[in-house]
Amino acid sequence: MRRLLGGVETLCVVVALSVLLGAYTGLPLRLGGAQLEGGAVNPFNTAGMAFVLALTLVSAGLRWRAMLFVLRHGGPLNLLLGLALASVLWSDVPEVTLRRWVSLTQAALFGYCLLAAFPMARVLRLLATSIGLSMLASAAVALALPAAGTMQEPSLAGAWSGVFMHKSQLGSVAALGVLCFGWLWRNEPGRRAWNICGVLLCIAMAVLAQSRSAQLVILLAISFATFLPLLRMPGLIRLWAAYGMALTASAFAALMILFFGDIMAALGKDASLTGRLPGWATLLELGLQRPFGGHGYSAFFIADNAGVEDAWRNAGWVMWNAHNAYLEILLQLGVPGLALVSWIILEQLARSLRECIAGDLPWASFALIYGLCHLAISAVESTAFRGGDIVSMLLVMLLTALRVRASARDAALRASLPRPGPGAHPLYAAHR
Repeated sequence: MRRLLGGVETLCVVVALSVLLGAYTGLPLRLGGAQLEGGAVNPFNTAGMAFVLALTLVSAGLRWRAMLFVLRHGGPLNLLLGLALASVLWSDVPEVTLRRWVSLTQAALFGYCLLAAFPMARVLRLLATSIGLSMLASAAVALALPAAGTMQEPSLAGAWSGVFMHKSQLGSVAALGVLCFGWLWRNEPGRRAWNICGVLLCIAMAVLAQSRSAQLVILLAISFATFLPLLRMPGLIRLWAAYGMALTASAFAALMILFFGDIMAALGKDASLTGRLPGWATLLELGLQRPFGGHGYSAFFIADNAGVEDAWRNAGWVMWNAHNAYLEILLQLGVPGLALVSWIILEQLARSLRECIAGDLPWASFALIYGLCHLAISAVESTAFRGGDIVSMLLVMLLTALRVRASARDAALRASLPRPGPGAHPLYAAHR
């Protein structure tokens, strides 16, 4: 009976992860030729998120002690959720802010529940399973039903979208799949054949989706994975390795600055990043007009918003998000929101880097590579803390897991220290 219940739970988690990935729920709309823009609601995604909520509540009820323990380590994540909820009070569109906040909170709570229920390695295995199934389903839909499985817009015609609403969604999930299957390939010797097949499948789907951002993330992930072992080298070797990596990054940045136009032309892009640069200039001005609270969580890119229309005119195309995670958060939650998101991202990077150097936490390498790739791609895509998606869940889960581990290590250290004597220095007692 226990094995049966465990199998049912595993299946439910895979389905819930598929919903957070954005798979399947947009396919009925694509079959009907519908488009969702400007805060419109996808009823199929709403039903999927209701399933995620039900699963979260059941899991939290069964493991309420572990859930409370995990929640206590949320730190800046919980503060961000509180700020997003408070923004309903000054939001341009309060009902949209509240609805999107519910989706964001669902994803965060589901990430907490996964931490309370499973070890991180199993979570990554379940995520890879969900991604692999969505890639296979996308290939089948694109080949069997090209009207639904490929983009029909003139500028995007021929790009695969599969079981996702847009080609960029397929590309971003494929890039995440490369990270998951690549980590499993390194850490599960008995399943390497399956995992390398998963890596190759995800790379193929990123290419067929014609997603430049996803292809860039894959290249970055492979580069980071190649250099990562150098961080575990002893003493002076590690110092020279870090110096070499910093020098390489500086040279790359210099080349991008000096030959930006030529590089963009080689990638099939214009020097304005497909209209992003002029659009960003307008959005930055609008963001600085309301620096202390923004327009409310997810309440800026809404139909009939005059500021959005100004950005469209300057960009020369219709953009339904800022295509820059930091600028998007500034527009939504102002400087306080941007500070919290920066805190979350930088702390996750710092903690995962520390664990990678220590070398005794296998999944820290996944956390570090994911954090670095997210940091890079956030400069050109709005990827941070969107309502109810896999990126929000992973940021919550990885940082909280790292905080839980650090807390457990500190508790073990305090338990191993002798009690201070009467004349001990006050800092000694403080570090207990």
